[in-house]
Amino acid sequence: MLIITIALVGFSYTYISSISTGETATTFFVVDSFQDTVTISNDGTAVISDIRATLDGSSVAIAVVPNIDGLVGYWSFNEVNCPPTGDCITDDNSRNNNIGTLNGGLDSTGWTTGRFGNGLQFDGNNNYVDIGSSTIFDTSGGITLSAWVNINQNGNNDDQFFWKSDTFQFRRDGSNRLNLRTVDGSSFGSEDTTSAADLMTVGRWHHVAAIYDTARTRIIYLDGVQVAQEINT
Repeated sequence: MLIITIALVGFSYTYISSISTGETATTFFVVDSFQDTVTISNDGTAVISDIRATLDGSSVAIAVVPNIDGLVGYWSFNEVNCPPTGDCITDDNSRNNNIGTLNGGLDSTGWTTGRFGNGLQFDGNNNYVDIGSSTIFDTSGGITLSAWVNINQNGNNDDQFFWKSDTFQFRRDGSNRLNLRTVDGSSFGSEDTTSAADLMTVGRWHHVAAIYDTARTRIIYLDGVQVAQEINT
């Protein structure tokens, strides 16, 4: 864990000191200290696994993304971005500018405490974030999907994590199972992989992930553990 102290001096942030525990590097840099953002880089070889900061006297966790190169999209939902007119939006931190638009009545009141910083709370009915239909979302070469989720009840029908019309669907179904559906030719849902039921705990943060590759292998993970796999031939 790295403990880094940064002070706001005038209109910029100034690096003060750091404490390194179990890491090879002790030198850190503040990059882009303007625009209300602080980026910290590590010049060592060890992986930064956890960073915490003190904001207004309270300790807050900071999401660590060691390498976002190659990501098609990365939506942290950390910002509250609602212009005076028009829909609320959420930035794509992958640098691909796939900005998401909040829909289905989801507005500034949807932002709440997330796994890291802020997050979005969905009503399980018609709330969703539309990330557009860019060609960058082509899944013919396979796809990996992941998210941090915190469910507030069991028994909901189709809590969608990711969905692309007639292409793929990653969800928690009405039987409290993780489910990945993909398309075989023109038949959506013909390739369907489902985990055991009741693996997720209400009120607890879980990391869910799903992989679909060109060999038509579908794998589902929960908190880093494989919970389902199927191969279509």
